[in-house]
Amino acid sequence: MLEKLRAILASRDAPLLWKVSAIAGVGGAGGMALGSLVGPPRLALGAAVAAIFVAAAGTVLPRGSGRPAAAVVAIGAVVFAALAAAVGGHPIAAGLAMAAVAFGSGVLAASGGTATLLGALLATAYVIPAAVGTGFDQPLWRVAAAAAVGAAWGMVFARVVSHFVEADSPAEGRNWARRVVAESADLARNLDDPRVRYGLRRGIALGIGMAIYERTGDRDALWVMLTIFVVLQPEARAAWAFAVVRTVGTFAGILVLHLIAIPLSDTQLVIAALIVLDLGLAWILRNPAVLTMATTVFAVAITEVLAPGFTDPAGHRLADTLVGAAIAILVGYVIFPNRGRQEEEHAGSPA
Repeated sequence: MLEKLRAILASRDAPLLWKVSAIAGVGGAGGMALGSLVGPPRLALGAAVAAIFVAAAGTVLPRGSGRPAAAVVAIGAVVFAALAAAVGGHPIAAGLAMAAVAFGSGVLAASGGTATLLGALLATAYVIPAAVGTGFDQPLWRVAAAAAVGAAWGMVFARVVSHFVEADSPAEGRNWARRVVAESADLARNLDDPRVRYGLRRGIALGIGMAIYERTGDRDALWVMLTIFVVLQPEARAAWAFAVVRTVGTFAGILVLHLIAIPLSDTQLVIAALIVLDLGLAWILRNPAVLTMATTVFAVAITEVLAPGFTDPAGHRLADTLVGAAIAILVGYVIFPNRGRQEEEHAGSPA
């Protein structure tokens, strides 16, 4: 058992993406600065998130793939920020919106190559505004404007930097976007395809989780849903591993947050959380536990600053993580299981 645990938590033989981390950090800082010109800190944070994801998409891939990927993520960030604000407080609408985004991004994430990165970025670009509430109690036009400012800055920054920074991922050619769109249209009608079934797993689980959260406003429902988002993977064996990684990473993140939050003001804590998140991006290929730790620091810090008293001690967060991991495995692989080895091999194929 200990050997398996060490294997799950061990670092892989993969590069640390410090270039992506640095680019995302500068992009996020610029997005927050520009977003502050549009609206209050909540919207500035939304602009920073949009800039981070767009800049990452535009620079981690070669120009032929990175530029259209950045454009797709930029459009998605603006649309998703406005959508999250529009359905906030409406359980059914919020659940359906989350289910639709989770389904589409899940299909992409299980498709391999550039589509996998695109699916992950688009899903997170919706989940963060929806869960943190960056557009809460703000006019829709201002929410969209802040996200657009951040996304536009991310695209400009990525385009400039891409001339000087070599991409970390292999090129797929210039026609990948057309191929993904064509395949997605066919997939929508094929329930036997493992990518569609994985998208349905994510859509059902996350849609229900978001609806419950919007209905109750309960912090535990939010954290359970976020855990489902991380744990539910295309391959059942990967889901078990991510359940362990998520639990350990969450606990480590809360410990780190307690250490850095003691001497910091709210503004300083938000900045520190963004820095930790940015540093965690460098470990996305090397060790997902480190990335989970970083995202936990960010998510807990932001929710505490935006809604004081919203968070509870580490014990509650750890319990929520365990519940979310159990639900993800139950919904994804017991109630709605895959169809044997063939689907696992297809869904678990390397990106």
